[in-house]
Amino acid sequence: MAAQKATQFTVKLPGQQITLPSKPVDIANGAYFIWPLNLDLDGTNLRYATAQPLTLLDQGKAGMVAVFGANAGVPVELSFDAGAQVAAPGAHIASADGHQLVTGIQAGAAAAVTVQRQGKRPLTIIVLTPEQSQQLSVVQLGGQQRLLLSAEQAYADGNALQLRSVGDSKFRFA
Repeated sequence: MAAQKATQFTVKLPGQQITLPSKPVDIANGAYFIWPLNLDLDGTNLRYATAQPLTLLDQGKAGMVAVFGANAGVPVELSFDAGAQVAAPGAHIASADGHQLVTGIQAGAAAAVTVQRQGKRPLTIIVLTPEQSQQLSVVQLGGQQRLLLSAEQAYADGNALQLRSVGDSKFRFA
């Protein structure tokens, strides 16, 4: 796609209209992405996100973890239905037009947003940087799905994790 200046999208759905992002953004030449609308995150409705959904993990009693990838040069916004009990340290939460909008989210490997849900386990949302998104793997290790960030090839074999580096004897993972 060619570069787009001051861009917003308005989507008309049965019974509602969603405009995203909340303020126009510039989209770089060659950018591509999927921004979800009315995404069900284990019973919590995410009206929209200006980050790409990557995976949803069930962490047992600890709750659900949703992982998103930020798009280069586009501020991350997450919009929830009104009534969601949202906490987002370091970000800004505003209520308007029957929804809650979280802006100012800093992408990285730490939890960006937590949604406490009555009678349900919490929902944690992580928004990775574009670079981290390219390094993400989901591996089955120790009987549980786990997130792995590494630029190297990663393989899980039972309870063992193997990392392979091509052409470089030094590598990192988290």
